[in-house]
Amino acid sequence: MHGPWVVGALVNNAWAGSGNDRLNEFTINPFVDFNLARGWYFVSSEIMTADWTKSSNRWTVPFGMGIGRVFKVGPQRLNPRVQYFNNVERPTFAPTSQLQYQVQFLFLRR
Repeated sequence: MHGPWVVGALVNNAWAGSGNDRLNEFTINPFVDFNLARGWYFVSSEIMTADWTKSSNRWTVPFGMGIGRVFKVGPQRLNPRVQYFNNVERPTFAPTSQLQYQVQFLFLRR
């Protein structure tokens, strides 16, 4: 990596079934990380979804950001982070916001 920015996206669409049992769901996960000193970073990694089988109420679009830090506990590297999202577009009865907490155990190949 060169510089403090990491930017990208993961895109997926799943199709299955037929008639009333069909599935056609879209997912896009754009991510932006800005790395700081001492393992700290800012992150925005929303997961937007659309159910193409619906004529309305199909999108969930969160917007927000969070913070994380990579560090070691003994020989084990950890990457905990927390993010908050407001669902700016959402189906009826879907939540208005999301809080995500994650801990990754990082293993190095030698």
